[in-house]
Amino acid sequence: MMQGVHHVHRLLHADPPGASGGAAMAPAEARGVESPEKDPDLCGPGGTVYETDPRALAGSQAHPLVAGTKVHLVTFGCQMNKYDSEMVAGLLGEKGAGFVAQEDDAELLIFNTCSVRGHAEDRVYGRLSYLKHRKRHNPGFMIAVMGCMAQKEGEQIAKRFPYVDLIVGTRQLHEFPKLLERVREGARTPLLAIDETPTVEFGETVARREHRHAAFLTVTRGCNKRCTYCVVPYTRGPEVSRAIPDVVAEARRLADDGVIEIMLLGQTIDTYGHDLGREHANLPRLLAELHQIEGLRRIRFITSHPEECQEDLWRAMHDLGDKVMPFIHMPAQSGSDRMLRRMARGYTRALPGSRGDGAEALSGGRDRERLDRGLLRRD
Repeated sequence: MMQGVHHVHRLLHADPPGASGGAAMAPAEARGVESPEKDPDLCGPGGTVYETDPRALAGSQAHPLVAGTKVHLVTFGCQMNKYDSEMVAGLLGEKGAGFVAQEDDAELLIFNTCSVRGHAEDRVYGRLSYLKHRKRHNPGFMIAVMGCMAQKEGEQIAKRFPYVDLIVGTRQLHEFPKLLERVREGARTPLLAIDETPTVEFGETVARREHRHAAFLTVTRGCNKRCTYCVVPYTRGPEVSRAIPDVVAEARRLADDGVIEIMLLGQTIDTYGHDLGREHANLPRLLAELHQIEGLRRIRFITSHPEECQEDLWRAMHDLGDKVMPFIHMPAQSGSDRMLRRMARGYTRALPGSRGDGAEALSGGRDRERLDRGLLRRD
């Protein structure tokens, strides 16, 4: 363990140290979160997702060390990262934090990071280096790094950028407000939280979304594949599925909050439920349960794997076609068997599943006609 880095497992359940100047701050302007593309996003058009006074939503959950804090959140990477950002924003909103459109106006700047591409990591390192001067002249300004880089490079980030206050890995995101409170109470920083707990539980939090009527919904975390080029199994851990009642409950909360379209997220969405027992939980059964939610009009899911996409999924898409969209995102990765072996993808170019053998297996003209309309997208 590094000198000067305080690990979270020593802190989360300890008696809090004496407060060190964590007075509540003025309510933040009701604006946004930065997306990987450009500027403020999570507010929606006209900032309608956020209340003018975020503490009005917090009720008894408001914490004096979080309420009114002006937050700016920058997200790099995939849809899973967007979901994590939206959920962390929701958790902070419940505690009374607000969000600002400009990074310079923030009292807490959060980077949700990606390790899939070196360019994304370089951008984070560049941003952290740039903030050194600001932190030196404003010690009360807080910096947090969360997500895949935090999980994979947390110790190095803490060593290279000792002025970062909080580093939170992929399996500790639900603890973010509590960790922030500990920093405000005077915990030694950088506070490092990268323990690999089996699941991430966001409770009954409603995400602070980019779009009012559309939402991401994570149904699995981690990945059991071991593709030679991919870092995901090492940053997000082994695959863990959420129970169907848990997923349905979150979907109902989203529908009650105005969502009409959800995108189910999983690194390999087709293997949903394998760890829960396929007879109790699988993707077709989950789609059937979500199909019953009143107010939900469109259901999508990503990402499929050529080796795992089976006939029962295609049939469920046909049977539930009034809500489940006729679209599958399936990265084939390569058309070379030699390259596929080197990538450890587990299939060859001749595998029927890479062309959608589920569609071939369905008999009947109407089924084939339904499934032939622009269904498959490949990277």
